[in-house]
Amino acid sequence: MNSRLPRTSNRELQFENGSAIGISNRWHQGQYCSILTTAGIVGCGIYDLKTPAEFGQAIAICKGTPAQPLTEPEDLLDSNIVGCTPRAESFGIRIGMTGREAVELMLKAVLALWLMLMTTTASCADEPPKSRDPRLKIELFAEHPQIVTPTGLDVDHRGRVFAIENNTHFPPEGYKGHPSDRVLVMNDSDGDGKADKIVVFTDGLKYSMSVAVRPIWFPVAATKDQPQPKQSVYIATRREIFLFHDDDGDDKADRKESIVRLDTKGDYPHNGLAGFAIDALGWMYFGFGENLGADYKIIGSDGTTLSGGGEGGNIYRCRLDGSKLSQIATGFWNPHASCFDAFGRLFTVDNDADSRPPCRLLHVIPGGDYGYRFRNGRKGLHPFTAWNGEIPGTLPMVAGTGEAPSGILAYESDGFLFAAEGADRSSQTSKENSSGSSDKPPLAAEEYLGNLLVTSWGDHRIDRFRLQPKGTSF
Repeated sequence: MNSRLPRTSNRELQFENGSAIGISNRWHQGQYCSILTTAGIVGCGIYDLKTPAEFGQAIAICKGTPAQPLTEPEDLLDSNIVGCTPRAESFGIRIGMTGREAVELMLKAVLALWLMLMTTTASCADEPPKSRDPRLKIELFAEHPQIVTPTGLDVDHRGRVFAIENNTHFPPEGYKGHPSDRVLVMNDSDGDGKADKIVVFTDGLKYSMSVAVRPIWFPVAATKDQPQPKQSVYIATRREIFLFHDDDGDDKADRKESIVRLDTKGDYPHNGLAGFAIDALGWMYFGFGENLGADYKIIGSDGTTLSGGGEGGNIYRCRLDGSKLSQIATGFWNPHASCFDAFGRLFTVDNDADSRPPCRLLHVIPGGDYGYRFRNGRKGLHPFTAWNGEIPGTLPMVAGTGEAPSGILAYESDGFLFAAEGADRSSQTSKENSSGSSDKPPLAAEEYLGNLLVTSWGDHRIDRFRLQPKGTSF
């Protein structure tokens, strides 16, 4: 390492009331360190309290000396608090207590807020989601106890919904739900718009994020030892991509293949493998998060191995059997979901770094670099880290998204049109033919065709993006 360059490092620290991120930065004759929690920061004396206080932020500081400087986040734990903002005081933080005690109080504040929200939710009925387009109607298809914590879904050619029920992603203490993740097949057998037949497709999974039904135009061939399956489904967990097969058509997986696996010490539930997109040529694309900077190897079914660590998130592709693995683009934080539009263009949604909003909608091209570097610091504020194409050689975002985007699709259908007008396809066709109108889609279909629909987990909404050409992108 070049001694003339500044040094930055960060790592996860565990406490009684949760976890936090420890950060250390050093340069010639200078350094600072901090512990970042969801509620606020415990840091060294380099922090100014006046500005954070004006913005209502929770900051508590310890102070080192030239003889005993605070250089690593662990140094803060046994040091005494010498100052804090009013927001930090509201958590019970006081001058003279240790940095560890201050961190624990911040983490307790997060837990208290979470419990309050849970209590409020339990004491009053949730207001149902509303469509901002009055021509579209949102209907409830399935709810608890039919499913809990859905983290991924896909719909097959018969209209059945394959949904991941995630029970392993940060379950609360004493969780009494199902002990593992499972994939459910939900069917509306009587056509009333509600799931009335639910079958467990597979069980025993952990940290499951994405599911994709294999397209019927890419059938799995029979072999000498195995029949041609009636249905095949891809499932991405944090560490592995599986291809499950239903051989007899009973909506239950009979066997599975591991086609891509991740070898790493990283174990955070949702910054591993996720986000399928299958193109028209039989390539499957998937994302990989920043993995907290840990070294890794991604291994395809034919033994192809790609390695790295600290560069940030990437997008890869492979054949539908997991062979011919290659990296497509880099510079992401966590490309959690991707899709192709009708023109074969790949789009992804990327969560934002700790201090570098907004989350991003990106047009992904082979060889593209989208700027983020975990090794430059988790926060994303390093001058050599780009977020919107600020550095030559990096690419900008198409647009900002809501917080924690978790799904994306390109709308290439006329389903909204018929749903809005309450007509079936046969009556609509007769009406158009009798009126002598052209084959041009009606206004509602024109409005949505080619638009991107993006879910925002953090803001509880679905956003619609109408793409406008800008050079060779949008």
